[in-house]
Amino acid sequence: MSNKTPRFTRGHSCVTCYQRKVKCDGKRPCATCVKTSRATECRSARPSGPGRLSAANEQAILLRLRRYENLLTTNGIPLNGADGDDDPLNGADRDDESTLWESMGDGHLADDLPQASEAGGSEFADEDSEILPEDLLFGPSPSGINALGPLSPPVSQVFRLWQTFLDNFNPLIKLFHAPTTQQLISDAVADPRGPSASTEALLFAIYLCAVTTMTNQECLGQLGEEKTDLLRRFSHATQQALRNAQLLKSTDLAVLQALTLYLFARRPHLPSHTLWLLSGLAVRLAQTMGLHREHSLKTLSALDGEVRRRVWWHVNILDHQAGQISGARLDGPFIEGDTREPRNLSDSALSPHMRELPAEHDGVTEMVFCTVRFEVGRCMRTMKAVERAHRGGERHAAAVEEAISAFERKLDGMLKKCDESIPLHLMSIMMGRSAACHLRMWARQPLQKTRPFVADPDLFRLALQMLEYDSLTYLTKSLQPFLWHVNTHFPFQALIQVLSDLLHWVQGDDAERAWASINRTYENHPEVVRDVKHPLRVAVKNLTLKAWEKGLVQPLGPGGEQAVAGPGVAKLLAQRDALVPAGEEVSSVDDGTQVPIDDGMLNLAQFLLADDVDVDWGTW
Repeated sequence: MSNKTPRFTRGHSCVTCYQRKVKCDGKRPCATCVKTSRATECRSARPSGPGRLSAANEQAILLRLRRYENLLTTNGIPLNGADGDDDPLNGADRDDESTLWESMGDGHLADDLPQASEAGGSEFADEDSEILPEDLLFGPSPSGINALGPLSPPVSQVFRLWQTFLDNFNPLIKLFHAPTTQQLISDAVADPRGPSASTEALLFAIYLCAVTTMTNQECLGQLGEEKTDLLRRFSHATQQALRNAQLLKSTDLAVLQALTLYLFARRPHLPSHTLWLLSGLAVRLAQTMGLHREHSLKTLSALDGEVRRRVWWHVNILDHQAGQISGARLDGPFIEGDTREPRNLSDSALSPHMRELPAEHDGVTEMVFCTVRFEVGRCMRTMKAVERAHRGGERHAAAVEEAISAFERKLDGMLKKCDESIPLHLMSIMMGRSAACHLRMWARQPLQKTRPFVADPDLFRLALQMLEYDSLTYLTKSLQPFLWHVNTHFPFQALIQVLSDLLHWVQGDDAERAWASINRTYENHPEVVRDVKHPLRVAVKNLTLKAWEKGLVQPLGPGGEQAVAGPGVAKLLAQRDALVPAGEEVSSVDDGTQVPIDDGMLNLAQFLLADDVDVDWGTW
């Protein structure tokens, strides 16, 4: 026999390439495995040969099909007939704000699942198997991909991703004690048996968060892959790891931490109602573990109790924010239970062996950003209590003013100790100042709704300052590692207020300054410009064009010249023109008509300025 190199036909990828859904060159080891330091693990993932299904397997398929049909019917999801012509994935009426089943099942994971022809033969569960509860969240687990080893980064990248997480993500979202978690990672990497299911979920969530904070260039330079590919892989791996850890049954804190990290990382990409439902799940899991009761935490070690306080408060911040984004009316208390706020202590001040927590630090610690957020929340709770106490009557202006003034005094005391040369301190300063503007803006707006529009220069100034704080973060080089956080929040309330004032009364230098800030805001948030589906984003963009067209009849220039649209507004104009049918002219304000705008969408934009809508103090 001649010695020939084994031939691999199309579809015979190695295990690693098959799991990552990347093209395999068929060599052994393949180029991908060599590049990712997995040459010794490179082996073929040959599909089993074709053949007729046995009677037992046919019966298993029918039983599984009946279970899925019953589950769909129970949840009110219509079944598509076998002879129907409609494709449910491509139908024109498929909503972006899809159901939990659609978004997290067939929609969210569709690109990550192997095709039937690619997977070859399959093993079906026996007739006594049941659909796991986790299948409702992330879709059913495809056979053969429960093992997540091939999706894990090589050891050299594990600690690089962990350091990126510590530098970029952990300072703003502190869910655990970093030294303890680092030891957990080291032990998991060194264990030949691999990590436990809960630890594996936490690891993949950390990888996902780290990549979320990186630029595409950083991903290519440090990890050798495109950011989009890494996000897809680690997002899918985190979902599968949570499924493997039996998310809905687990009382392991690491599983809750993994879910919370996953939601913080994926919140810009999840439909708003899906995010709110999943954040509500995180709250319920936390309550199941007793995180909402201070007395239950006091039975634990000092460190374990404090870590759980951090998790509980961040889970509630996430849930409150998700509820606002989804348009829910949040009339109840922001925080249920009596768990106190986490202390202003750096991780270095905490130890697994301490019996009691040290006294809260009076200066600036690693918790400075989180502490400022907690203070904003405390002020908001006070303001809401004032509102409830005077429901049906006039606003108790003195009490509201005192609440905001007390917050500003506390804020000034904290921020004057910050060093602006330290990025986290500078980020905390800017967030705190912006939050103070936001609170005062919220306190003034309801008064504006009780009568016909009245120009309020102070309200305009507060909103414009918020837009400028947003832009300043993008211009400050030292804050680039934190842009992932700023970029997930568009300053809707401030922008709507500025646009409303431009429509009604702002002219001259103030208008010129406002339009410069509006243009920078759109340039810094290109995802808003590109989006032509999200109702609120479309409404605000239409409101922007309406204000711009109105301003054209009142030239901004000192010599009376007509204003020229800046880059942000120019992109909106071009986008609108591209959407207008050929031959149809766009009306201008000059002839007494308005820029084409859907009244319902404008009402949706004005929803954010309504009297009974909470300020999104979780924005930062």
